[in-house]
Amino acid sequence: MKTILFRADAKPGIGTGDLVSLIQLSKTFSANDWNCLFLVQETAPALKLMEVHGIRNVFTLPEDCSPEEDLQALRHLVAEHAVSHLFACITERPLTEYGAFPENIKKACINFDGIVPAEWALIVNWNFPDDDWYPSAPATTKKLLGPEYVILPENFDLQKIEDRVLRKPIQNILIAMGGADEFDLTTLTVTKFIQEQMCYELTIVLGPGFQHREKLDAVLKESKLAYRCLNSVSDMFSLYLECDAAIATGGLTSSELVATKTPSILVAAMEHQERRCRYFHEKDWAVFMGHWEQFKQMPLQPALAQLEVFEADRFTMKFSGREKIYKAFAGI
Repeated sequence: MKTILFRADAKPGIGTGDLVSLIQLSKTFSANDWNCLFLVQETAPALKLMEVHGIRNVFTLPEDCSPEEDLQALRHLVAEHAVSHLFACITERPLTEYGAFPENIKKACINFDGIVPAEWALIVNWNFPDDDWYPSAPATTKKLLGPEYVILPENFDLQKIEDRVLRKPIQNILIAMGGADEFDLTTLTVTKFIQEQMCYELTIVLGPGFQHREKLDAVLKESKLAYRCLNSVSDMFSLYLECDAAIATGGLTSSELVATKTPSILVAAMEHQERRCRYFHEKDWAVFMGHWEQFKQMPLQPALAQLEVFEADRFTMKFSGREKIYKAFAGI
């Protein structure tokens, strides 16, 4: 049995998508008899995600540890557990800040900044890069580049997605502003429904890093909205299919919404999300309302009206990240 070590974090500033993606990918490796280990910074969102997804072989680092501490722990795990493959999604700092990663293992990464050391065997980037983004990568490095390589959860039923019929008029709206939502876009969105006097049924998903519950509860308590709040949901697929439309940030959730043919309003919580949101908007798969500071100033109702004309057959992208990433890396 081969052993693979996954390295990612979840916390405000980077969100939870990095770690969620590797958790989902690890399930494919586990199903193919790989021994899967995780190394994460010890943050509340990361530990909660591990609990929700039933991940057992978890090793922790101090929060905000240095690259040197990180690399030392990684080297120890590689030696102690005979790790043959490393898969990293480290977006907090460039990989080049870590110095030399272990040389006797195969290395892959999900990378969005274009800065990857030469010795990495596989690079995955679903944020629309060009091939020349990685000038230091040798010709032998495999690259999976493009939005279709997003890693979707294993319970995404392709037949149910294919058969989906969108309900009109829109009544049930899903609000999912990411795992951390450090700018509290959830409460901002709820407030817009109140101020614009809109009557919908709201399903509000709060991620493991959400820290504004008291403020949100106070706003909801004073409102007349029909709503339910759900915490740290492990089965988002069912919620996507249950809702008629969604409002979300441009991280991993935005790709999942497009994959499930869910009419959506997208907001960029981080600068790197804007390109993805604009792409989905240009393809008529979503309505992009700009960066979150722009979203604060804009009415919600006109964008929701645009979603009323969405039909399921406009969603044409086929996502294949999980299978292709596994095949590419397991075969190295």
